[in-house]
Amino acid sequence: MIPAWLVKLVVTLAVLGFFGFELSSPLIAHAQLDSAAHDVADGAAFDLRQGQTVDQAKADAGKVADSEHVHLDSFSVDTSKVVHVTVSKDAKSYLLRRFSRTKSWYHVTAKATATPVPG
Repeated sequence: MIPAWLVKLVVTLAVLGFFGFELSSPLIAHAQLDSAAHDVADGAAFDLRQGQTVDQAKADAGKVADSEHVHLDSFSVDTSKVVHVTVSKDAKSYLLRRFSRTKSWYHVTAKATATPVPG
């Protein structure tokens, strides 16, 4: 027979593990998204440095975003030729994203900038 304290321990660890995953998922997604945002911005800045047009750089930024499994929300190049991008992604969740109060936690966005200056 399995002791009651062992059953309680296993159930407690399972519940803590589940909520640990649920609460850490947006944090992990944000870290991944931040890296992807910089990759997208740096790629577009590289294209501009190579003499491509803004439209070509934006198209390539979209391709990089797709390869990183993120959505390119906004792309712009200012008068100083600085590339500004915003990307987003939905973090994994089994429970908390279903509630209106916590749903916004799981739609993660990140912004990045890059300058096409030769380094």
